[in-house]
Amino acid sequence: MGAPTCARVSARTLLTAILRDLYPRWDVQVDTRGIWRATGPILISASSPETLLDALTTADPAATTRAAAHLLPESGSAALPSEPPPRVRW
Repeated sequence: MGAPTCARVSARTLLTAILRDLYPRWDVQVDTRGIWRATGPILISASSPETLLDALTTADPAATTRAAAHLLPESGSAALPSEPPPRVRW
């Protein structure tokens, strides 16, 4: 079957995969009611992926630091910037 194409992958599926990659100690899922959950050292439930990410940054600061270093290597620091990065145009 090969790699999934954009037409076959939902945004929710892609975001779940990204969060799982950035936070490998956590099992990230979305239930049938649209509740986002991360199971790790604690259980986190959130109504949106943004809220889940906010909670994960607090619950796992080490993973957040690694994610920032991976996603924002040009910053020269593993700290998250105060301003969001500019939008990438595809």
